[in-house]
Amino acid sequence: MAEHHSGTRSLISAIEKIAGVTFRVVNMAESVRFYKDVLAMELLYGGESTRFSSLRARDAQSAILNLEWGEAVTHWGRLIFYVTDVDALWNHLKDRGFDPEIRRDAAWGERYFRISDPDGHELSFVRPRQRLGEKYRCKREPTRASGGLSRYTADSRERHSGSVITAHPVHAAPGRS
Repeated sequence: MAEHHSGTRSLISAIEKIAGVTFRVVNMAESVRFYKDVLAMELLYGGESTRFSSLRARDAQSAILNLEWGEAVTHWGRLIFYVTDVDALWNHLKDRGFDPEIRRDAAWGERYFRISDPDGHELSFVRPRQRLGEKYRCKREPTRASGGLSRYTADSRERHSGSVITAHPVHAAPGRS
């Protein structure tokens, strides 16, 4: 086995990528319809009347989302999807009667929103706003705001404890990312 720089042993072959994630679902038919029909994921295995189904985003390199029938387990974290247009998907979900969170521009350079699937699993839909060769840094600016926390707005600002956090693009130094 190879030695790591800290002296600990590492695996001979490193993990290459995440192949899939499995959600427990109470209603397979409703869950399959949500991921297949609402989010336009491709059904690879199983279906509405099975105890196990596998779906994937249209990109063949995407990790597989498995749905396993059973008692749902929620509040464990969130599954994050990269999408081509956050606003268009948000509007699509609203038009279909869903209630996604408000869209946000995060200080770390992503536009996103969250929604729960039919079993309460938290999903986040993200699009990086970062331009090639730029990184984002956060800068606190004092304000007269007296209120508590508010959501990120389109100008990437957040009010919290009397200060505003603003995302500013920073050009990366040559050879650094």
